[in-house]
Amino acid sequence: MYLFFIFLGSLAMIGTGIGGVSTNRVGRRAQAGDICRIVAPLSPGLPQLLNETVQVVTDLGFTAQISNDIYDIIGPDDGEQWYSNTDEFRARDLADAILDPQVKIIWLINGGSGAFRTIEGLERMLPPAPLPSKPIIGFSAVTPIFAYLQQKYDWPTIHGAVLDLIVQNYYENSTEISVDPLIDLMYGNITNTTVPFLTRIDNGTVLDEPLISTVVGGSFRQIALTIGTPYKLNTTGRILFLEMFEQDPNSVQDFFDALLFSGTFDNVSAIVFGDFMADMFHPPHKIQWILEKFANENPRVTAPVFRLFGIGHTNTNHPLPFNTKAVLRNVIGDTYMLTVDNVY
Repeated sequence: MYLFFIFLGSLAMIGTGIGGVSTNRVGRRAQAGDICRIVAPLSPGLPQLLNETVQVVTDLGFTAQISNDIYDIIGPDDGEQWYSNTDEFRARDLADAILDPQVKIIWLINGGSGAFRTIEGLERMLPPAPLPSKPIIGFSAVTPIFAYLQQKYDWPTIHGAVLDLIVQNYYENSTEISVDPLIDLMYGNITNTTVPFLTRIDNGTVLDEPLISTVVGGSFRQIALTIGTPYKLNTTGRILFLEMFEQDPNSVQDFFDALLFSGTFDNVSAIVFGDFMADMFHPPHKIQWILEKFANENPRVTAPVFRLFGIGHTNTNHPLPFNTKAVLRNVIGDTYMLTVDNVY
């Protein structure tokens, strides 16, 4: 059984673009009143904020749909609530949202853990390709699920704020960067989004011509955990975006080595690093040292390497569509900009 909440509002439609792509794009822009399914295929959000979570979605003009059984929290104790529900329920709830033609948008409550357990269920429940795509929004621990949908169905996805953090006002001081562009992407008000300041950190020659590809990636940790599984991220010819929650620079280095020696970086067209939470707990020069050594002292790293701030686990999280056309171009010197098509 699902609960429905409706608020209808008017939104202006604007748009500029850089052209279409051949991926499995969403065929119809979201409209006021469309069903937005709220899901928790990983860890739970704060249960006491569930009503506020629904209200956020309805205030945006969508019809919020959520299972009234969404939480049956599982973990060793109250302080460690690992999974929002059983593996079977989490997979079934997400599969239902994917397959229901009335659901136009899927939005995660939280990240956390449990992606591979959910994927195992999805593989049993979902049909073979092709399957029409729909926007699905989240970041961090959802990375393997995004990779699974990208590789199984060629779906675009949106790396963006989860609902629980919006409700907790985590982005209170960055709404115009973290939330407003996400809403514009969801409604199709914009046909692309631009990250204006990327810094080139390798010593390669300036890119005289725009680099055109698609962006994939997400959580550094979660991508490392896909190594050796059937769900290992396909990075060949892609712009690989990585951000990291881990707070210890030694752990950061270990994850770099895992991806490096697994060949994850071997055939990428470019590498873009987002926020590293270790910068908030240690002097920033430690992470910068790791990045620069990686970019300039590894013979296996042949693609251009960039750094940006404002996408990841900090309190600024600019939305970034995955698996759509992306154009990386030089602005001046070591400064570049990245323009990525919307999912529509």
